[in-house]
Amino acid sequence: MKIAVLTKRFPSVSETFVVDHVRELARAGHEVHVYANESEFDAADLNMAADGKVAIYLLPETTIRLVRKLSIFIRLLLTMPWWRLTPLLHLKSTSRLYAMMRTRQFLENGHVYDLYHGHFAHAGDELGCLKQAGIISGPVVVSLHGYDVNRTPDAGGAEYHHLFEHCERYLVTTRFMAGQAKKLGCDTDKITILPTGIHSQKFQPRRVRTAADSAIELLTVARLVSQKGLDYGLRAVARLLGEGCRVHYRIIGEGPLLNDLMALATELEIADSVTFDGAQPHASVVQALQTADVFLFPTIRSEEGDEEAQGIVLLEAQASGVPVVATDCGGVPEVVRTDASAILVTERDVSALSEAVKTVVSGNRWQEMSESGPPFIRENFDIHRQMEKMIDLYGQLVSNKVSP
Repeated sequence: MKIAVLTKRFPSVSETFVVDHVRELARAGHEVHVYANESEFDAADLNMAADGKVAIYLLPETTIRLVRKLSIFIRLLLTMPWWRLTPLLHLKSTSRLYAMMRTRQFLENGHVYDLYHGHFAHAGDELGCLKQAGIISGPVVVSLHGYDVNRTPDAGGAEYHHLFEHCERYLVTTRFMAGQAKKLGCDTDKITILPTGIHSQKFQPRRVRTAADSAIELLTVARLVSQKGLDYGLRAVARLLGEGCRVHYRIIGEGPLLNDLMALATELEIADSVTFDGAQPHASVVQALQTADVFLFPTIRSEEGDEEAQGIVLLEAQASGVPVVATDCGGVPEVVRTDASAILVTERDVSALSEAVKTVVSGNRWQEMSESGPPFIRENFDIHRQMEKMIDLYGQLVSNKVSP
């Protein structure tokens, strides 16, 4: 199949699942063209050329977009009936600009695709708009990943009018996400639950924990935003230290709350026991999991309505044999083996978090939890199995054989 993948950024450090999607499609023999607004780093670093059938099309720089906006619209009016462009006028101003320039890209490239796949609701809305306008044809699949349906200014779904009216299939990672999409007006019969998979073979399970008399190594990998609940993680560490436990807490990730979290660590007098490592390449995350005793994931429902959709790093922790202590929030319960590879507690409960950590490292519990994670991930979240399911769905859509 010839497949167009639409996303906001490609490649993106925080969206490795999009890179994996494109790479695995190419390795399965499909021709993949990626359309993105921008990139965070040079795609050449991904060695995509080795996969054979990947092309990447980026929009011009922001200043060029703004200058060319009017001229592109005029040229489009001269090359196609004006009424075909009216759906674009219903998009928000930025989305309208992207859709206009995407239209030009599709027309200039002259490619005809068997299927279009948008990552996040904004890409799906854009593709639905282009399909209504007759600019593209073929089935449209949209992956809804989290914030795009958890937090929207229009709870009635009107913001995503084209998304829910003109796309054939919506992929979500958990039942929780399916419920969120339904609340926004998505047709339940068009929703497929397909968790994002990981390369489980890349993660080597730990065999034994560090010595019992050494510090408990806690690890969190997350963006430093309110939804990740890292302030509760820091308070749980302070509680453990106050009870005489030896603890070191390593936080990998960047975000707008870095200074606030560092200040809180100082206020709690635990700064010497906390390391903020910033954003790290994925290889460094894999290595960090090899030395962690407990993966701490204190995510919450933020004031903006954000909740964890799936939590890919939870899969990686379990695949590495690292016991998980997390909150029972969003889609988290659906991607861990509760009371086997993970202990879940109520969100915002500092005492419960610290007690769960102590439970994990007591007696034989750590070894039992460590051994429970890897087979669970291999069986349910291996990327090759998940991609086989996705490609099978593609084939059914292209041949018009998908049943609700």
